[in-house]
Amino acid sequence: MVSHVQFHTGDLVVYRRTEYGRCPEPGAFRVEATPNGETYSWCIDRYGQILSINADSTLVIQTGQGQQHVVRSDDPGLRRAGFFERFRHARDFPRGDNSNARAS
Repeated sequence: MVSHVQFHTGDLVVYRRTEYGRCPEPGAFRVEATPNGETYSWCIDRYGQILSINADSTLVIQTGQGQQHVVRSDDPGLRRAGFFERFRHARDFPRGDNSNARAS
């Protein structure tokens, strides 16, 4: 499936990713144990803002915790944050000037 979503600097986004470890973190969903039950896999939504768009169509995203991630713009786990997500998870997005953020 080809993504036709065009992202812009300042857009608020949600990036759904799969993580692995011994203890799922708060907010985890689709938690599954490995066959031996020693570790787990789970999905987590990360909330961020696009800082820049690189020439190779990758996006630099900053999370509310200040971490930066580089993600391909056509990644199926990446999408623009909807109105209710921006409202409900406002504290999870980066603090600062969101005046460039676009509505979805």
